[in-house]
Amino acid sequence: PRLAWADDAAWARFANNIGVQAWVAKQGGMEGLMVDPEDYSGSRQFYRAVTDPEYPACAALGRKRGAQIMSAIAKEYPDVTILSFWFLSMERSCAAMPDVAAALAEKGTLWPAFINGMLDAIPPGAKLADGDEGAYGYEAIRQDFYVAGWNTLNGVLSLVAPEKHRKYRNQAQASIGSYTDCSHNHANTPDYCG
Repeated sequence: PRLAWADDAAWARFANNIGVQAWVAKQGGMEGLMVDPEDYSGSRQFYRAVTDPEYPACAALGRKRGAQIMSAIAKEYPDVTILSFWFLSMERSCAAMPDVAAALAEKGTLWPAFINGMLDAIPPGAKLADGDEGAYGYEAIRQDFYVAGWNTLNGVLSLVAPEKHRKYRNQAQASIGSYTDCSHNHANTPDYCG
């Protein structure tokens, strides 16, 4: 279920649980953690709901929660790499708008605020690797990978709080999603990439 952004107890439980996961990952010798923010359940966790505070207050809560979650991870695994299928690449379209703040508010997305919160608390040795899951259809001949990498590291800077630009540049990494199953699926299935 969706966690209410103002529910301190629920977010404290989430922070505790992800802290335990980070501890297990560190103790187990794992490279880091993987985060998938896609909305499979339809909860729209990272979008403002009508029951949430108005967008500016809700975005402030989103940033607070991002810092809370990153702090819990960093306490247990300070040099963690967090791979996400989508970090700021998920909201690349908003980054290109003339009024980024208005575009984010109109869309109701809280994901960039959450990521900015993570940047508030990320320790120097940690990394955020943006998997840019949209890369499935990229082609080298069109230089899609190069352009996507540049966009992931530079083109989304308008989504990053100005005081966090240096931290983002130093600790964000561009990655490319590769869905190998699609090459092995039959041509008449929805997951065929032929």
